[in-house]
Amino acid sequence: GETNTALAYRVMRYASLANFIGLPGLTIPVGYEQDTGLPIGFQLMGDAWSEPTLIRLGCVVEKFQTRRKPPADNFFDVLEPWLG
Repeated sequence: GETNTALAYRVMRYASLANFIGLPGLTIPVGYEQDTGLPIGFQLMGDAWSEPTLIRLGCVVEKFQTRRKPPADNFFDVLEPWLG
């Protein structure tokens, strides 16, 4: 397939930073783009060994999140064609 390297870099420029320097990161769903309906996430990064703090913070943010779609509206089972 085709690869748009410039676009991939712009979209993923912060995602690899946590992996590259070995720090924990957590992405929380926060909503959907108005025109396309694509999901939007908020990424948190923490200091070394701060995973428990990130998880607690993620739980708090998700608890107050009201813009989630029900699974039936945004779920696609990729294995269904093969498993029936």
